[in-house]
Amino acid sequence: LDGQNAVIVSILKLGDASTLDIVQQIMARMPELQAAAPEGITIAPVFDQSVFVTRAINNVLVEAVIVGLLVAFVVLVFLASVRSSLIVLTSIPLALLASIAGLALTGNTFNLMTLGGLMLAIGVLVDNALVEIENINRNLELGHDLEHAVLKSASEVAFPEFVSTLAICIVFSPMFLLTGVAAFVFVPLALAVVFAMAASYLLSRTLVPTLAT
Repeated sequence: LDGQNAVIVSILKLGDASTLDIVQQIMARMPELQAAAPEGITIAPVFDQSVFVTRAINNVLVEAVIVGLLVAFVVLVFLASVRSSLIVLTSIPLALLASIAGLALTGNTFNLMTLGGLMLAIGVLVDNALVEIENINRNLELGHDLEHAVLKSASEVAFPEFVSTLAICIVFSPMFLLTGVAAFVFVPLALAVVFAMAASYLLSRTLVPTLAT
């Protein structure tokens, strides 16, 4: 290591242990370990897997913020409604939380693949809510009262939104046929996308019309 003889000790997590928690605990004990080491021996981290996980989490948050700002801008430009923008934006964090809950129930954790799946889903999470709110505004402009416009809009776009959501989920369905290491790596990614899209559709059928009303 840096031209000097060294001994490397690899610390591997077991089961559903958190990489971030393990690394934080190790770093907290580094001064204690160094103090206990024989004279002339330096103990230092060489490779830290948590850096990649942390970076992936930050990327998901950045993507969510960018998507949110772009969606808010588009809705404001075309619908000229701050309220509509806020209604659409609520679907992003709620769909992501629903996907995380689904991953937890299926025994998956935050890792590069599940976070990658969430990043893939963020861009299309707002589609259902955006179509729903746009159609509500269209019916309001046609002269329908608010309650009738909301119910009519919901019935008009329910099937098209279902088909579009299903089409995205079907794209990832072959991953569930994988076996061995490939399944271990790619199935969590597919689950993250499917859970997020399913939550997005359910929110567009329930929360969005309720908030619009």
